[in-house]
Amino acid sequence: MCGGITGIIYSTTKTQTTQTGNNKFYGGYSHPNNGSFLYNETKKSNAQNIQPYIGFILGAVYKISPSFLVYIEIAPNIYYARTNTTSTITKTNQQPNQSVTNGKTKNANNTIGIASLSTSGAMLTFVYRITK
Repeated sequence: MCGGITGIIYSTTKTQTTQTGNNKFYGGYSHPNNGSFLYNETKKSNAQNIQPYIGFILGAVYKISPSFLVYIEIAPNIYYARTNTTSTITKTNQQPNQSVTNGKTKNANNTIGIASLSTSGAMLTFVYRITK
């Protein structure tokens, strides 16, 4: 058995990490905590991926009995993937003056590739048909 296949995959990933650290001041600044202060840093990332693909299915069916079949297939394909990532970093200093620092970056990545060409993506299906 063989035939064509087309499709599209859309996925989103959101992550957030928060860390607390200790910044040091150097120079003529006098601070009650020996020239250091605490800060909180939050990193947020949002990635969107869209991946259209086109390929073919190559499969075989083996009839064990009139009601029981075994089907195996592979579906290699060529794909184009576009990933857009937006990251935001917010840093809040707890002392000396409660300042907030924001940084935002955007990144786009394009990929063209071949998928499911190996047997690791093979599908094996056991079918039981109810017959009259």
